[in-house]
Amino acid sequence: MQKLSVQWKVTLVSGLCLLFTAFALLSISAYFNNQSQQTIGELSVSSLKDKTESLVLSQAQTEATRVKGFLDEAIYRAQTLAQSVIFLKKNAEENYTNSSELRNSVSEMLKLAVENFSNIEGAYAVFEPNGLDGEDSNYVDADYAGGNDTGRFSAYWFNNGQEPDRQILSEAQIAGTESLDGFTSDWYDCSVSSAALCVLKPHVSSQSGTQSLITSITVPLVQNGKVLGIMGLDINLSQLQSILVDVDSKLYGGAGNVTIVGNDGVLAAWDQDISRIGDIITGDSSMPSALANWLNSDQIQVRWTDDDKWLQVFKPISTGSGNWGVVIQLPVNTVLADAYELGDIVSDQFSTSQNTTWLIGVVIIGLGLVIVYFAAQQIVKPIKVVVERLKDIASGEGDLTQRIELKQQDEVGELANWFNKFLDKLQGIIQDVVQSVSEIEQTARGAADIAGNTRDGSELQFREVDLVATAAEQMTMTASEVANHTENALNAAISATTAATSGQSVASQSAQSMNSLVDKMNAAKPVVEQLKSSNESINQILTVIEGVSDQTNLLALNAAIEAARAGDQGKGFAVVAEEVRQLSIRSQQSVTQIREVIEEVGIGIGSVVGAIEEGNKLAGDTSLQVEEAANSLNNIAEAIRSIEELNAQIARAAEEQRTVSAEVNGNVSNIREQSEGILTNAERSAEVGQRLASLSEQQKSLVGQFVV
Repeated sequence: MQKLSVQWKVTLVSGLCLLFTAFALLSISAYFNNQSQQTIGELSVSSLKDKTESLVLSQAQTEATRVKGFLDEAIYRAQTLAQSVIFLKKNAEENYTNSSELRNSVSEMLKLAVENFSNIEGAYAVFEPNGLDGEDSNYVDADYAGGNDTGRFSAYWFNNGQEPDRQILSEAQIAGTESLDGFTSDWYDCSVSSAALCVLKPHVSSQSGTQSLITSITVPLVQNGKVLGIMGLDINLSQLQSILVDVDSKLYGGAGNVTIVGNDGVLAAWDQDISRIGDIITGDSSMPSALANWLNSDQIQVRWTDDDKWLQVFKPISTGSGNWGVVIQLPVNTVLADAYELGDIVSDQFSTSQNTTWLIGVVIIGLGLVIVYFAAQQIVKPIKVVVERLKDIASGEGDLTQRIELKQQDEVGELANWFNKFLDKLQGIIQDVVQSVSEIEQTARGAADIAGNTRDGSELQFREVDLVATAAEQMTMTASEVANHTENALNAAISATTAATSGQSVASQSAQSMNSLVDKMNAAKPVVEQLKSSNESINQILTVIEGVSDQTNLLALNAAIEAARAGDQGKGFAVVAEEVRQLSIRSQQSVTQIREVIEEVGIGIGSVVGAIEEGNKLAGDTSLQVEEAANSLNNIAEAIRSIEELNAQIARAAEEQRTVSAEVNGNVSNIREQSEGILTNAERSAEVGQRLASLSEQQKSLVGQFVV
């Protein structure tokens, strides 16, 4: 940057400012464009979500209405049949109609319902015991009159695929202990116990020869407030599948899936896998996780899944006995496809606009840089005039009479004006300098002569001081050697004193140890003598034991003889006597061994007593010798102390001499250094004088270059 011209500096700085400003404006524009794009995308997605929710919810409500209409029609037929059965019963009671005719009429009515309505797979009427005519006992196993194994009326007409067929329901089937073609165990008890309409859980039936999903609608048969039995219809739910497929095709071209769920979560219709119809799917991964709760809530549910992949809508259908529901699931990518497409279009437009903006910005920046370059050239042009004039003054003959003429009133014109004033002032200064240089030259030559004389005198003084310093240094070295030898002698005397004192202490301790040893040996002698006396007492005891053993041996021998005389009666006593005799013999042997050991101990005790006496004698002699050695060491220590005191006095004197010599040597060295410094300064003064004279000549030559 320092090597660039002013023109390029102005151009670069202005260009950088222009670039920064343009980049900042373009970046801000891009940022707000992106924000606008995101806002448009979010608003379009939000708006489309709201519209989609409304659309799907409306479709779900429509679907639920169609399903409810389908179920309501079946319920109406079941209720109508129930009323007809009660009417027949009342009419028979009023007209005293034969019970067989009444039963056949009810059975025929059920058959006609199956024949006339294609979506009715079966119709049945089951009365409580004696609930129809009070004559169950007359119709036990009477199939022609609808009587079961107890005679109660329980006729069930169903479509076998060709024509209606009849089945009489047994008591086990009514009670639920025997299966009945997919029916749940509460198909009879639900309406009887609640006295209300029941829509049973959908189930798969094969009565018609094919697998069909049906639901049973049961209505209580009530007369005078009393439940007499139930009337039921099996409704084929295949029509729901066609309704569902029609709805699915209207929603985004079938991209999603529509499900009709019966009570207890049984799949009633599905546009995906019809083989699963009849399964319980409340826990299925393809269904909403909260479906079981939705079926119990009676509330419309609209939910976007947490992973933002599905829109799920649930519309409950109230049947009067458990809730059914319509579930519509649509993939978010399909639902929001228009929003995503709009976002892509907006993104492309913004991208194109942004690229165009950047291109225009680059062109404008280029034009701005060209304008800045030429503007900087015009600004720098007067400065170049000043530079050329200064260059002429600097590289020419130093003509200070030249002036710069500029008519501009800006900073450059002011620079030229002040430069002219500077030359006016400099011209007078140079004239004064020329005159001063001549005077400086004469003064410098006189100073050089004086400095030469000073240098010669200082050199002579330095040689004399150098001789004195050498002698003082030798004297100091001699004093140091004397002090060192004296100090070594003093240290040797101190070491000898310490050794003598230590030897004296050791001798005293040895004498004390010998005396203590003598005392302990004297104390041990009575103990050994007592041990010898105890040894003799043990010998006496052993003699007594030996006598007792002999007597015991003799008595045992006599006892053995007496036992031998006694014959068989004395055998046991003879064995004991023999054992006693053997013990007596072993006791005698042990006594003999103990006596031998005691004799050896006695011999050892005698040896110990002799050793103690000999040790006492040697210890006494050694103690006397140690005392004599201690006295000799004491005399040596006294003599060494005297030598130590003399060496200490000599050392102090030598140290004082060394200190004084060192001080003298230091003073002489200082004088020598100062003399050397004076000589150096004198030489430098002479050199400075000569240099000053040379500079005066040079300055005179330089000043002469200016034309004033």
